[in-house]
Amino acid sequence: MERLDLLYQHICPEVIFKSSEFTNFVQINRPPQLNAINQKIVQGITACINITRSSRKNFIISGVNHKSFGAGGDLDMIIKNVAGVAEFLRGLHHIFYSISQLPTETISLWTGYVIGSGAGVACSCNIRVAFPSSCYIMPENHIGLFPDVGASYFLTHYCPLDIGLYLSLTGTKLRGADCYISGLCNYYIPAEFPIDSFLAELERFPSPLFAIQMFHREPKSSDSMIIRQRENIYECFSDVKSVEEVVERLKQNNSQWARETLTAINGMCPYSLKVAFQAFMSGKDMDLCECLEMEFNLEYHMMVHENYNFLTGARHKLKKQVNVPWMPASLEEVTNEMVGNAFFSPRGLRLRLKELNTVFE
Repeated sequence: MERLDLLYQHICPEVIFKSSEFTNFVQINRPPQLNAINQKIVQGITACINITRSSRKNFIISGVNHKSFGAGGDLDMIIKNVAGVAEFLRGLHHIFYSISQLPTETISLWTGYVIGSGAGVACSCNIRVAFPSSCYIMPENHIGLFPDVGASYFLTHYCPLDIGLYLSLTGTKLRGADCYISGLCNYYIPAEFPIDSFLAELERFPSPLFAIQMFHREPKSSDSMIIRQRENIYECFSDVKSVEEVVERLKQNNSQWARETLTAINGMCPYSLKVAFQAFMSGKDMDLCECLEMEFNLEYHMMVHENYNFLTGARHKLKKQVNVPWMPASLEEVTNEMVGNAFFSPRGLRLRLKELNTVFE
């Protein structure tokens, strides 16, 4: 195994692999790009999953430093190579599904930024650990896409539905306490325990979960935005039938939080918001595999076939520009037919994860 480790690190320096007696440790290693995920990282993590499946050891994944777990997909790479989007997405979705199918403990350590595709990797693990430094964001509605990479599953199955819909539509940034309070993470390690000391403990036990439970503490309620706004979130995002209803409830809610939330939604892609809402509602009744397969078709449609909003939004994001000229420009102009085309496009690619997962055997 040691020779394999050395060989693997030589092949893919953007993913670091280390094996102890009980656990395989995987670190995403692109610090200058805050560990934004590219094709090499997808291939590297895939190889680590294969090694873990064969060794039947525990699987722990994190960023190489404490600043970022994974800052989304590499947008610059994607918009420069739209033709390669399908291959990239297919590999990414295989990672999510394959991690979820590993028979041992799978653990993600949410140090720093956990954004977009990084959140997809992190949420595929059955043990998800938040820290005060954690910073979760799903900003896809800002770039003409929708919360994908498994979000239709984890925002409907890990979180209360009103909180999940709030996060899906608004892309609100969550710090560590709220990653735990929302249900996205199931453990929280407070600042009183240095991260390096905590990481050292994970190597000592056959079950890393034992060490995690030793360090876990409930965060203070004063550190939680969700607790402070719980009543408002429920009032505006529970049992709604459309994005327009959410907007109307926000207008009627006379709070600073509602005004700020409405301002944020008004700046997002209307088409993305409608697709995000429908994906969320569909995901409630699906398992992870079904959600990933649905999202793959949506991603391909919105990033390749009907890609004006995505390419425009992504380029504005990279140039740090605001006021994106979305098409359509308002929620009212986004018809049910447009949304249906995204879900049932005859030109869309289909992904069958259970069939194709044999590539990883």
